[in-house]
Amino acid sequence: MSNADLAARIIAAIAVAARQDASWLAGALPAAFSAAGLLGGTLFARFQPTTAPRPRHLLLLGAAYAACWLPLLAPVRPLRSCS
Repeated sequence: MSNADLAARIIAAIAVAARQDASWLAGALPAAFSAAGLLGGTLFARFQPTTAPRPRHLLLLGAAYAACWLPLLAPVRPLRSCS
């Protein structure tokens, strides 16, 4: 899946969420695509033939990518109005 294809699917997910009046869908579909990409990359790096060089950097980059998403899981406090 190319980056352009993934971006189009994310935009489509937002449009479907608006049409179905399901705001949770706008975040759930891109999150599922991201998690699937992370899992696929990890499995690819883990289960290569023994004759192939071990790409440990791919596992490290996958872990760093997952860690970058962790701040988005933090609860957000509502903004206070100035009035």
